[in-house]
Amino acid sequence: MRLLALEASGFRAFSKSVSFDLDADAIVVTGPNGTGKTSFFDAVLWALTGRLRRYEGRGGSVLSLYSKTGQARVALSLGDSDPAFRIVRTFDSERSHVVVETDGRTLEGPSAEVRLLEALWPAALATEDPGDVFETALTRSVYLQQDLVRQFLESDSDEARFQVVGELVGAGRLTELQQELERARNAWTRARTDLERRAQTARKTVEQLRSRLTRLTEQAPSLSDALSRQWSEWWSAVRTLGLLKREETPVTSSKAPTELSETLQLLQAERRSVERRRTETAALRSEIHEQSMISQADRDALESTSTRLADLNSKVAEARSQLAEAQSQAAEERRTQTELTESQEELRTLASLALRHLEERCPVCEQEYDRPATRTRLENLIGASPGKMPTPAADAAKGIAAHLSEVERELAQASASLAQLESMARREEEWRASLPNRMHQLGLSEPDASALEGALESLIHDCEQRSTEISRLYAAGEQLAVAMTRAAEMAQREDLQSQLAGAERDLSTLESQFSAHTRTREVASQMLDATRDAGHEAVALQVRRIEPLVERIYARIDPHPGFTQVKLTTALYRRRGQISTLVGDPRAALADQDPLPVLSSSQLNALAVSVFLGLNLGVPTLPLRAALLDDPLQSLDDVNLLGLVDTLRRTKVLRQLLISTHDPRFASLLERKLRPVGDSERTVMISFEDWTREGPTVSQGQVTPEPIDYRVAAA
Repeated sequence: MRLLALEASGFRAFSKSVSFDLDADAIVVTGPNGTGKTSFFDAVLWALTGRLRRYEGRGGSVLSLYSKTGQARVALSLGDSDPAFRIVRTFDSERSHVVVETDGRTLEGPSAEVRLLEALWPAALATEDPGDVFETALTRSVYLQQDLVRQFLESDSDEARFQVVGELVGAGRLTELQQELERARNAWTRARTDLERRAQTARKTVEQLRSRLTRLTEQAPSLSDALSRQWSEWWSAVRTLGLLKREETPVTSSKAPTELSETLQLLQAERRSVERRRTETAALRSEIHEQSMISQADRDALESTSTRLADLNSKVAEARSQLAEAQSQAAEERRTQTELTESQEELRTLASLALRHLEERCPVCEQEYDRPATRTRLENLIGASPGKMPTPAADAAKGIAAHLSEVERELAQASASLAQLESMARREEEWRASLPNRMHQLGLSEPDASALEGALESLIHDCEQRSTEISRLYAAGEQLAVAMTRAAEMAQREDLQSQLAGAERDLSTLESQFSAHTRTREVASQMLDATRDAGHEAVALQVRRIEPLVERIYARIDPHPGFTQVKLTTALYRRRGQISTLVGDPRAALADQDPLPVLSSSQLNALAVSVFLGLNLGVPTLPLRAALLDDPLQSLDDVNLLGLVDTLRRTKVLRQLLISTHDPRFASLLERKLRPVGDSERTVMISFEDWTREGPTVSQGQVTPEPIDYRVAAA
């Protein structure tokens, strides 16, 4: 099938509806960059696959921002001469929908996708992601995208190239079978590892059961007799302590372990009680010894301190009385001293006034006087220092106050000592009052003071002996419990034999399953190796068929003066198929398996176009009998264009050509070279002249064949 017609509206650059006539052997799309040529090719790819991989994950959308309807819609007609399929795909920014019209039926959704793949690429239906496989087949053999020209050489690894070519030549299912076989083999390997681990655990279990059974069989007679004897002796010793009055349960009884455990708990509780009693007795002995050491001294100190305190109180009262009398006399002395000081100040003041008015005669009585002697006397009065009276009462008050302070300090010390001694006396009385009750709690009658300490010593000794005996019996009881556990194990020999037989059966089953899984894994490995070899051979055979075609196309484009030879080599590396592109210089006998370091960007583009056209022409089956090239001129130098155009002219006979260019000269060259040469051929020119918010301005026309002049050559 080939392309017949295309309609697009609201899709990328096409904001309004545009229709294209594609029912031709060659369609040349021309126009400046940015006018919608790539959107035209994307519309074809999106209608077929419903996806544009290069926009995935970038937040891009096929819906035009200037869409009048808010919906992207593309309709593509396919067929030979009449439409056999009409695909209508829409997207409203949330959901996409597809409709396929064929054989008078209209299919929608998943059924439409399945019918489309059945007609164009049935092999994709057997894969996990049919849409991805179909899109890969188209972009590697039918549609050479403008910005992904060298992806097959640069981005794809050798293994990825092998998978792509394998899918195109029909070996994709072998690759999937390899993957399924490898997953199955890995699953069997994991199961085998798990079985091996379980078998190892089972072996250890069998060995442990055998060892226990052998040990119990050897120890059975002697252990049974010794256990009965130890059981009777232990219970007799426990009764001797007075903790139990009943007879012991036979060691063979089912209640024996429970009663043993309860008795061990009773021994533990009794030992704690005895230790507590010993501790309390030792503490009481220490207190009695301390009381006997300090009691008489404390009584003597209390009596002497009380007598001294009374004497000090009387001294304090007498000193306070003397101090009050001395303070009263000192106050009278201070008053007399104050009056004397005031009189002296008045005389100095009067002397100053008189000295200021001293003349020949007295200014008051007009009498004559001895002026020098008077002046001298006045000056002496003014300069005389204030007189001070003796203060014996004040000095005595200071001495009495110091004596009172010392006596009060001694009184405070004596009071504190007396309070402490009285507190000790009260505590002694309280201790002596509590002594009978404490003796009663310890199980002692209150003996004479001389025999009390001996009774306490005897009680401490008895407690230590009882605690030691209880500890010995407790340890013996624990050993007895262990021996009873071993005896119980011996009683379960039959059960152990049954467990051993079951474990041996489980081990045998696991070993059989392990052997079966090992054989299955080996068969899967053989099948996987055979499938890999078959898949590699199938792809290698097709590559050998395609290789001469790629080499002829590359030679016709002639991008490099030295490296004129191209080889597609296949290999198995780590059991994975790989395809490498090799370029060589036959004259210099040089070759390089990686063309990226030796070819320029334009030369790499020429090689990529050669490989693409080789796959397009050499693969037996294609989704479409067409070759779509989006502006290959941007990827090639001018010197390579003539070779490419010549190749395209030859390709037009075998494939429907859909090629775009931004260069008017290249468009004119394509128009001449791809023009029809017969009535059955048809070439269409589509011109994108401009782009506005309404969409691109498009003109379409059919290229007419040029007339052929016939001339008769002379014989």
